Amino acid sequence: MKIKYLFRNEKAALYIAILLIAFGAAEVITGLRHEFFGLVTSEDAATSIIGSGLGLCYLFAGVLLLIFSIRTLFISIVLLIVDVLGRFVMMFSGMYPMDTTMQIIGMVGGTVIAVVFASFIFVKYLRMLRNQNCIK
Repeated sequence: MKIKYLFRNEKAALYIAILLIAFGAAEVITGLRHEFFGLVTSEDAATSIIGSGLGLCYLFAGVLLLIFSIRTLFISIVLLIVDVLGRFVMMFSGMYPMDTTMQIIGMVGGTVIAVVFASFIFVKYLRMLRNQNCIK
């Protein structure tokens, strides 16, 4: 991995990496405590394990974005896809109760943010591939 790629004047990538790390830490805390800023999860062990695991995916995606190489961008995208799919599994299995408006807004908003971040990283990934003549 070439760390010389570190952001290349890409302040947006730095901000997104910081947000990914912060949001990932928040998901880990939510997975362990089952409550964070008014949003709650089920209190069983599976919810703790899956929720914390998804938070770690989010967090590691941010750390890998700091390196900003072709490989780490690809892995970040995969980790965010795992996070989004895991959120859907948790929502539809009842691990994230969807009984209040705040819960629904929190889950939908968080999922949309993850998709937007993954899209941003995907665009950066394609640009890096194009700059290295991997694609035309």
